Amino acid sequence: MYKKAKENFANPKIFRVAKLTVFISLVFLMKISAHSNAQTVTLKLKNATVQEVLKQLSRKTGISIVYDEAYFEKASRIDIDVKDVPLENVLDICLKQSGYSYSVQGSTVVIEKGKSFPKGHFTNNVITVSGVVSEPTGPVLPGVSVIIKGTKSGTVTDSNGAYTIQAQETDILVFSFIGFAKYEVAIEGQSYIDVVLTENSTELGEIIVTGLVNRNAESFTGSVKTVTKQQLLAAGNQNLFLSLKNLDPSFQIQENLAMGSNPNNLPVVNLRGKSSMPDLTGSFSGNPNQPLFILDGFETTLQRVYDLDINRIKSVTILKDASAKAIYGAKAGNGVVVIETVEPESGQMRVNYTGSLNLEAPDLSGYNLMNAKEKLQWERDHDMWTSPLPEINSFREDAYNKLYQDVYTKGVDTYWLAKPVQTGVDQKHSVLFDGGDEAFRYGASFSYNGITGAMKGSDRKTYTGSTTLSYRLKKLRFRNMLEFSQNNAHNSPYGSFANYVGLNPYWTPYDENGKLKPIAGFYPNGATSDGWAITYNPLYNASLNIIDESRYTQVINNLYTEWDIVDHLRFTGSLGYTSQRNGSDKFLPPSHTDFIGYTEANGLLDYKGLWAKTDGTMRMVQSNLGLSYNAVFGKHFLFANATLNIADQLTKVNTYVAEGFGSDNANDISMGTHYQRASSPTGTDDHARTLGVVGIGNYMYDNRFMVDVSYRTSASSIYGANSRWGSFWSVGAGWNLHNERIVQNLGIFSNFRIRGSFGYTGSQNANSYMTLATYRYGTVVYDGTKGATLIALPNPDLRWQKNMDYNAGVDLTMFGDKLAITADIYRKITTNLLVDLSAPPSFGFETYKTNLGKTQNAGYEVSLRYQVFHNSARRAYVNISGTATHIKNTLKEISNAFGSYNKKQNENVTGENKLYTGPVARYIEGQSLSALWAVRSLGIDPASGNEVFVDRNGNLTDQWSAQDLVIAGNADPTLRGTIGFDVGYKGFSISLICLYNVGGKIYNATLVERVENIDGRSNLDRRIYDAWSEPGDISRYKRPEVSSSIQVINFTKPTTRFIQDNNELFFSTINVGYEVQSRKFLETFRMERLKIAFYTNELGRISSVKTERGAQYPFARNFSFSVQATF
Repeated sequence: MYKKAKENFANPKIFRVAKLTVFISLVFLMKISAHSNAQTVTLKLKNATVQEVLKQLSRKTGISIVYDEAYFEKASRIDIDVKDVPLENVLDICLKQSGYSYSVQGSTVVIEKGKSFPKGHFTNNVITVSGVVSEPTGPVLPGVSVIIKGTKSGTVTDSNGAYTIQAQETDILVFSFIGFAKYEVAIEGQSYIDVVLTENSTELGEIIVTGLVNRNAESFTGSVKTVTKQQLLAAGNQNLFLSLKNLDPSFQIQENLAMGSNPNNLPVVNLRGKSSMPDLTGSFSGNPNQPLFILDGFETTLQRVYDLDINRIKSVTILKDASAKAIYGAKAGNGVVVIETVEPESGQMRVNYTGSLNLEAPDLSGYNLMNAKEKLQWERDHDMWTSPLPEINSFREDAYNKLYQDVYTKGVDTYWLAKPVQTGVDQKHSVLFDGGDEAFRYGASFSYNGITGAMKGSDRKTYTGSTTLSYRLKKLRFRNMLEFSQNNAHNSPYGSFANYVGLNPYWTPYDENGKLKPIAGFYPNGATSDGWAITYNPLYNASLNIIDESRYTQVINNLYTEWDIVDHLRFTGSLGYTSQRNGSDKFLPPSHTDFIGYTEANGLLDYKGLWAKTDGTMRMVQSNLGLSYNAVFGKHFLFANATLNIADQLTKVNTYVAEGFGSDNANDISMGTHYQRASSPTGTDDHARTLGVVGIGNYMYDNRFMVDVSYRTSASSIYGANSRWGSFWSVGAGWNLHNERIVQNLGIFSNFRIRGSFGYTGSQNANSYMTLATYRYGTVVYDGTKGATLIALPNPDLRWQKNMDYNAGVDLTMFGDKLAITADIYRKITTNLLVDLSAPPSFGFETYKTNLGKTQNAGYEVSLRYQVFHNSARRAYVNISGTATHIKNTLKEISNAFGSYNKKQNENVTGENKLYTGPVARYIEGQSLSALWAVRSLGIDPASGNEVFVDRNGNLTDQWSAQDLVIAGNADPTLRGTIGFDVGYKGFSISLICLYNVGGKIYNATLVERVENIDGRSNLDRRIYDAWSEPGDISRYKRPEVSSSIQVINFTKPTTRFIQDNNELFFSTINVGYEVQSRKFLETFRMERLKIAFYTNELGRISSVKTERGAQYPFARNFSFSVQATF
C-alpha cells in the first residue's frame, strides 16, 4: 500500500546537483521506462469467491482494493483464466452482473454500489465534507478508507491525504488504514474535517521485518519491538542509539563516566543485559555483549549504524527471543537489531529536506571544586606551606606570599574547567528525492552530519550519498542500492579533561606577557625537601601542532531480486559488497611536555616527537538465496522458507610508530628519523568465511492458533576443524485470543495475543588465533631469518557460546485501541562461556581459552501506552507512555582460573596503588557479574578519626583487609525504564521522554579521589570541609592525608562507606514542534509539508548521587532546531 516517504534533505548547491543526477538517470533509463506497460495480470482460479479473486489481484499487482466484505457474501463463485490482461478488464469480469462498480484513485481501487449512495440515505440536509488525513507527527496519509458508518458508501484519500465525500449532517465518518487505529468522527454539520490517525502497535502489525524474510505479524510468535521513523524522530534527532534507548528499556547504552559526550567514542550497547564474561585478557574481537546489527538485509558494523542518517530509516525491529532471532544462529545470542531504510515511492518526483542547527553545551554540574581563596586557605590550614627546617620554611613562606598576593590583590581565580570546553555549533542536512511509476522507481539521498564536540577541536563529520533504482518486470523485481560515505573525526588537542580538573585555581595559564606557560605551577615536594614538584600546563600542549584524527571511506552496493515463480512461491536473492578504508594519525610534536626529559645528556634528544599511524582495509561480500512459500487453505495459513547465507570478510590493519621529529610543524610520518625504540611496524590480517542454511516454518489455524519453528546450521572458518559447524533452533507457539468469539463478545479487546518460545542461539566473538595456530614475527633475526612466536595456545575444540532462551509474552490493545500493553518474561542461559583455563608451565602459556562456564539472565519487561484524549477535528491529542524492565544476572559456573584471577585482584587492591581505590571485579559462582565488593564499614570513629571495619568473623577492626571483602551491592538497577507523554493541538506538539533507574548501587569514586585519597596538591571537592579534623567530630570522611607518601594504613580502600544508592531520573528528550496548517501558505511555496521543531537532549538529571561525570571528556546538553519540508 502506498505510504508517503518522509525523508528530508540539504542545501541549494547540493539540491542542484541532485536535480542534475535525477535528470541524467532518467535520460539513461528513458527507454526502459517508456516501455513500461499498464498494469497487467495473469491469473487462473476455478470456483473461487469474488473475495479470493480480489485478494489475489491485490497481491499480484501491489494495488490496494477497498471494499466491504459483505458486498460479495452471497455472490456466485466464478472461474477466471487470464494471461497478461489489463487489471481493469479483470475487474470488469469479477464485478459483472454484481451491481457494483469501481473507481481507480492513484494506486487504490474502490469498489462501491453503482457509485451512488443507498436508496433513502440522502433524504435531506446533504452536505459535502472534505479534509486531510495525516499522522500524529504530521505527514499526510494517502489511501485511507473513508466510509459513512452503517453504509457501504465511501472514498479514499488521494496522494495529498485529501478526501471529499457527500453525507448527511448527522452521519458519522469512519477512517481506517493498515497500521493505524480505526477512527470515527461525527460530522455535526461540519464541511471541513481534518483527521489524525494514531498508529496501532498491533497493526504495525501487518509484517515483521526480520532482515532475512518478512513475516506475517498475525502468525508470528517471537518477541519483537518495531519502531517507525516517526517514533525515532519523536524520541530524539541525534542518532539511532539514543532514540532506541528512549523507546525500549531492553536496549541499553552503558553510561561511560570517563568519555562523557565524546562524539568519537562509539557507545557500548547490549540487549537484555550481559551474558558473556568481561573481556579480561583480550578474548573477544569486540564488545562480547553487543547485539548483531542488520541493515537492509546485510550484517553491518556498530560504527556504520552510529553514523547512519536517522532520516533515511524507515523502521527498526529489535529481535529479542529465540523465535525471532534464531534465524541468525551463531551471531544472534545477544539479540538482533534490524534496520530498514526507505525505498523510492512511485509518483511525481518529491523532494524531502531536513536541516538542523545543533548546539553541544558542556555540562559541568557534577563538579564542586574549590575556588582559589578556598584552596589556598585549605593548604595553609593543613601546613602545606611550612617546614620544620627554617631554611626551607623561608622559601616556602615567600612562595606562599606570592600566591596570596596573586589571589587577594590581583584577583587570580582560574576556572580551569572552562579552558578546554566550548559550546559546539554544527549542522545536519538531509535531502531525499524519489519518484517513478509502478515499473520503474528511482531515489537518491545526500546527507551531512556534523558534530562539533564540547571540547575544543573535537568533531565528527560524515558525508553520505546514495542512489536506489528499482525495476519491476511482470513477476521479476530488481533493486540496487549504491552508497558512498566519508567520515572525518578529530579528537581534542586539549587532551584529557582530567588534566584540568586537578589544576589549582590560584595558577594561571599565561605569563606576564600573555604567553602560554609550559609549566602551570609548582608546589612543595615534601615537608623537609627543598625541591618543588612541577605541574605542566595542558593549554600549552594544546597550542602546539598536535594531530589526533581518524577517517574512513566506505562504498556499499547491495543488489536485490525477487521472482514470483508461481502462485504462493517466491524466490529472493541478494548480493552485498562493502569496501572500507580506515586510517588514523596521532602526532605529538617535539615541544610537547611529554618530551621535556629528553635531553642530550640521556641520549634521547634525537627521539623527541612521536607519530603513530594506522591504516586498514575491510572487504566483505555477503549473499542470501531464499525460497518462500505461503498459502491460505480455508482456515489454514502456511508459510515456509529456506535460505542459504554465505559471507566472506577480509580485514587488514597496519600500525607504524615513528620518533625523532626536528620540527613541530611536521605533517607526515615520513619526517621522523626512525621507528619507536624497541618496536617495529605491526599488523593483523584476518580472513573469515561463514556459511549458513536456514529453514523456517509457520502454521496458523483460523487466525487463532499458530506455531513457529526455525532451524539454522552454520559453519565458520575462525573455529577449529573439530568444531566448525553448529546448529541452532527455536520453537514458538501463540494464541490470538481476540479472534475467539467469547473475547469478541466482551467488546474490550481489539488485540489479545499470548505467545511463548524457546530455542538455542549463539555468540561468535572470539579471535581466530584462539582456535587456529597463529604466529607473530618478532624483531630478532638469527642467521638471516626472523623468529616467530605463537600469539596464543590454540584450542581446536573451541566452540561458540550458546544461549538457551525461554520467553513468554502477551500483547494487549483495549478500549477502542486507547490502551496498548506488551509484557514479556524471559530467561537466558548462556553456556560454553569463553574463559581462561590454567595451563601447565610446560605449555609456555599460563592459560589457554576454552568453553567452560554458565551465566543466566532472567527478567521481565513491560511497555504501556494510553490515549488520554483525541479530537481529530482540532488535531488534538494527549498520550502517555511508560516502560519498565528488570534483569537479574547470575554467574552459574566458572573455571578454576578465576580463583587465581580473584586472588590477583585482592593483591592489586591491597597494594598502595591509586588505580585500585574502587571495588575490583571478582567472580564467584552464584553471584552477579555486576556485584560490588567492599569491606563492611561502620563509619568514622569520632575519637580517632579512623574508619571502623567489620571483618569476616564479625569483629570490629581499624585494619582494612581484602579477606574481609563482601558483596555490598549490585551496579545493575532493580528497575529501569522510560516515562513519556506527548500532546498536540492544531499542528503544535510537545513530547517528553524521561529515563529512570531505581535500586542500583554505585561506588562514589569522586569522594574517594577528591576527599580522602589526596595529597592536597591538586584541587579538591568542597565536601572535604566535612572531613574529620579533631576528636569528637561526627563525620562521614576521615582526616585527609596530605603528605607526599600516603601510608597504606590511611589509604582508603573499597569500603561500604562509599557505596550509595543510585536512583536517577534523566530528562532525556524534549521535543516541541509546529506543523504549518495553512494549505494556502504551503501551495504558495509549492510545498506539501513544513514542520519546525526544537529538541533538547540530555537536558538534566535528578540523582541520589553527587559525583563527577566525564573524567576524560565532559558530558554535554544538546539543543537542536530542526526544519522539515516536503516539495
